[in-house]
Amino acid sequence: MSDAVTIGFGETGMNHGNCLPFIVEDDPDFRFLLLRAFEKAGIPKGRIRTAANGEQAIVSFGRTSPSGEPDGAPSFVILDVKLPKYSGFEVLSWIRETSSFPKVPVFMLTSSDDPDDVARAYDLGADAYFVKPMEYRDLGGIVSAMLGHCAVREHRRVPGSLADPRQTSP
Repeated sequence: MSDAVTIGFGETGMNHGNCLPFIVEDDPDFRFLLLRAFEKAGIPKGRIRTAANGEQAIVSFGRTSPSGEPDGAPSFVILDVKLPKYSGFEVLSWIRETSSFPKVPVFMLTSSDDPDDVARAYDLGADAYFVKPMEYRDLGGIVSAMLGHCAVREHRRVPGSLADPRQTSP
């Protein structure tokens, strides 16, 4: 059986079943669209964490399992800039400086196309900055890009794969 699955937007990619997206978005309608896009791409709803404000994001990020161990890093974080309680910039700064997972990829997905916001996000350690699309099909392309990043990261963890960082050239 092939590892390829239809992403839901006319593309084919790796099986994304191991991806754990974390969506931090205060607009419930846009959060629903993101959830729907990830579900169409093959990510079960139960594997997607969400937070509606910056404070919830930080609390969820610091969550522990019943055994007291960290609950696990998300595969990536989708972070809005304009959030209540703590801004996306404050959450990003916290992730990079304080969290147990400072290297988790963070993709800013926001309505702000202000060059100062873009620069600030990258200065704080964002991995990518997307301006919210107006069309659902545009959102599909962004979700596909994020899942592609996840697939590459997962592939690198497979011992003996071409992307295995332990592989050396002959």
